[in-house]
Amino acid sequence: MRPPLLSDEEVAARLTTRPAWFIENGQLTRTAQAKDFPTVMQWVDAIAEVAEAMDHHPDIDVRWTKLRVSVKTHDKDGLTTLDFDLAERVDEICQ
Repeated sequence: MRPPLLSDEEVAARLTTRPAWFIENGQLTRTAQAKDFPTVMQWVDAIAEVAEAMDHHPDIDVRWTKLRVSVKTHDKDGLTTLDFDLAERVDEICQ
């Protein structure tokens, strides 16, 4: 069972702990810059493993050395703690 939707206030509070992330089109979104294309692909592979283990899959867009990750809890049609948990893991990967 998925966690409940977060209120706007809860989302705002959680965003303060994830400064690289912002809300766009109702999704939690981040763009990360890598030194080269192989690094971006390593990040994608690592994010895929984490997402699969969490059963929570982001939208991923690769543009040469840029990686854009967007996530929301689709079956709740909004943001939940799962989204911020995945954002934390993405931040650890994209350092």
